[in-house]
Amino acid sequence: MANIKPIQISGLPSFALVSIAGFLTGDEILSLRMGNVDIKVMMDDAFPLIFSSLLSKDFDYDFSAESKWMALHVIPRSSECPSVFGTNARSALKRYDSAFECWKAWKRSHQRYAGMREYKMKAPYFLRAARIWARIEQWLSSSQEGSRFGFGTSVQSSLRPGLTLEDLHAKRWPNKTPTGLLATQALWSFYGDQQSRTNPLIGLFGGMSAYNIATCTWFSGGTLLNDNSAVIAFCPLSSMRNANKFIAVNPLTGQVNCGLTKYQACRSTEYDAVLTWMDEYVGRLEKGYYRLGRLENDSPHVSILHYPHCPRLRSRCVTRGVECCAMAVFSPWELGFRFIYSIQLRLLSEGEEGYDPDRGFVTCQLKSRHWRIRISRYDEDSIQAVNGDGVIGLYPLLREGSHRVDSQMDGSVEYDVSTFSYQSCTNEGISFGGHLLFVPGSIAEPTGPPFPVHLAPFPLDNNPDFLY
Repeated sequence: MANIKPIQISGLPSFALVSIAGFLTGDEILSLRMGNVDIKVMMDDAFPLIFSSLLSKDFDYDFSAESKWMALHVIPRSSECPSVFGTNARSALKRYDSAFECWKAWKRSHQRYAGMREYKMKAPYFLRAARIWARIEQWLSSSQEGSRFGFGTSVQSSLRPGLTLEDLHAKRWPNKTPTGLLATQALWSFYGDQQSRTNPLIGLFGGMSAYNIATCTWFSGGTLLNDNSAVIAFCPLSSMRNANKFIAVNPLTGQVNCGLTKYQACRSTEYDAVLTWMDEYVGRLEKGYYRLGRLENDSPHVSILHYPHCPRLRSRCVTRGVECCAMAVFSPWELGFRFIYSIQLRLLSEGEEGYDPDRGFVTCQLKSRHWRIRISRYDEDSIQAVNGDGVIGLYPLLREGSHRVDSQMDGSVEYDVSTFSYQSCTNEGISFGGHLLFVPGSIAEPTGPPFPVHLAPFPLDNNPDFLY
């Protein structure tokens, strides 16, 4: 043993240095490199491999083309920039030139987010959360739909600064983050909550209404239930029949659940299901699947409406120039009803698809409804017929570009320059169709015989992939 000579580390090949570095921290590697000129020269050749390995070990880094050398850019925290990673998610994302620079950026991010606490920052979660928020910011500020009526500005100003690990621990957070909530933490690091004292209808996740039911769902951060589930969305409106509308993340599995119901808001079984749920929602906004409109007819404010504008779930039919569109939303939170549907009516103008120059009238008024709801029970289908005057006590009178809502057959108000839209509920069924009976002119002064306006069947989907 006495004749064994110590091996000089400076004589080891690069792959051996990489293997040794796997047992050291990044700070220890830098200290070793600075302590010997020969080692520094040798380690410089192995630097990319060493710090690529450290990115993987320290931050579970993803080396895909989209993420390579991407990190979060940290700027000094101040009253003008109170959030964890800057004023917005778009400015937080930055691509670096090397593995070493990228690793240093993640070290700074870890220090900003976790401080001195023992915590493993999962880079893929934080990068994905940053991209999701950046797309939301883009939609709110720049998209044709999101920026209408100042809606995007109102929502953006209602989002609160992101939460650090210290902020979360001040909110009764567990000392060790459950695996199922790591992705939720990443989501909350950019924006921590949503609040507004003036407008209850600007919830980030939108809503729907029918009769005395109104829901508008807000982004929520930092709130834990008794079982440590994290609430990421809730409905503060008091006009709901069921005040338990919230969406929460399971701390053990990461599953996204619909409050106290048995339903899942996202079918993903991965720990980052909440990011999949958010990613899908932003995609729906970007594609126009959800659009802005009045959640309450007498409100001056607009909201994101949950009625889906996609061919698979929306029906459209034009009869004598009267367009009838319809769609439904599954809502497991409501008591007594499972579907809220919306029907939109308007008289088309010249140049629009379906316009009829020979329709023979200037105005027409809805007189009665005749629904046919297809129901499936015990593998047998049946048709339930629903007939009645008007729709929810209303008799809309349509003209090109506007409508008038009559609450009585001979009563009237001023014309509204918009599409007539009404919402109602049903408890069961797999599809919904039928027709509406219209009178040319008006009910009080008809100019011709009544005619049916067809409502093409639209699906009632009680098992959607996502719920909001």
